Amino acid sequence: MTSPSRANPFIRFARPTAAQSAAGIEQVIAQGQSLEREGKRQQARTLYEAALHTGSARHAGDAAQLIRGVARTHIQDSDFDAARDCALAALSVSELSADVAGCGHAENLLAIVEWKLSNLDEAERLYRRARASAQQAGEARLATMTASNLGVIATVRGDDGEARRQFESALADARRAGLADQAIGILINLGLLHMQLGRLDAAESSLAEANELATVLGDTGMLITIELDVAKLRIYQKCPADARDCCTRARAIAERTGHTHAAGEAAHVDGLVAYALGELAEAEAHFLRAEEIAIQRSDMILQGETARELAALYREQGRNRQTLQRLNQAHRLFAQLGATVGRRLPPTALRGLIVVVGLVAAIRLLVT
Repeated sequence: MTSPSRANPFIRFARPTAAQSAAGIEQVIAQGQSLEREGKRQQARTLYEAALHTGSARHAGDAAQLIRGVARTHIQDSDFDAARDCALAALSVSELSADVAGCGHAENLLAIVEWKLSNLDEAERLYRRARASAQQAGEARLATMTASNLGVIATVRGDDGEARRQFESALADARRAGLADQAIGILINLGLLHMQLGRLDAAESSLAEANELATVLGDTGMLITIELDVAKLRIYQKCPADARDCCTRARAIAERTGHTHAAGEAAHVDGLVAYALGELAEAEAHFLRAEEIAIQRSDMILQGETARELAALYREQGRNRQTLQRLNQAHRLFAQLGATVGRRLPPTALRGLIVVVGLVAAIRLLVT
């Protein structure tokens, strides 16, 4: 028996009913987001683009959502120029259709691009615009997302009180709205803040809950991030061998899924683990690799962190000239970001800094 499409080649071009279109576009979005979580970025991008090209979008809101999906996959691939272009296109579509929530989601993506490029002032401005749009439109998901992202910026700038307020507010909103996927990132950020403040039990609890949610949702990208952050926690707990196991698991997930978003951070954490184990040559190689990736991706935060770690390592080796060069580099990078350098220095690096430049000079450097 001949199939309908074979009998009449024009049937496939017939306009579907509104109900069919709604189901179709929702299925595309859900499938694309599932592919993103699995690290299949190219497949997700192809799916979104195909839906755009075949006219599956019922209205401007659908088109903007598909374009934002394409933008997300470019962010995950660290192709920030393409991501910005797509986010701006999505913003234009939403503005033309007076879609306040759509504008907020596009502004949030633009903010993420600026954050990834270490443009903190512009990222903060865009996050606040996105948050205002979310509140105006009653968009709980976006409001939760932007609160968490503003908390991250506050953390970098050393404003722990504001960071904790934003994270806890975002987490409460995510729990009320049942936004499990949003809760993962918030819990990670809260865990890192607890870790930085020495609240290791609280950090352990937050990261464990994030891991549970990411496992249930199959979010492999987040699982990589969580393993790397747990590795940092194990270093704080003076368990470097356990930290190395975390790095091994993170690397295995990345190799299996093709995720590359955390390559620089993975090299950085590998360096921290090697340093904690006294493997200084290996630690240096990892830090230099992390720095190389950070430069490629214009990630000034990671550049500053690796410069800081290299300063501590060179101090350990008695390479005083290189120590001073790396300390100056870290200070310059964090100053450009408006970050608080001393808040992010681990005890070993801080001790090294004081030994090299003197207590008074160190205090001046850290409070500038």
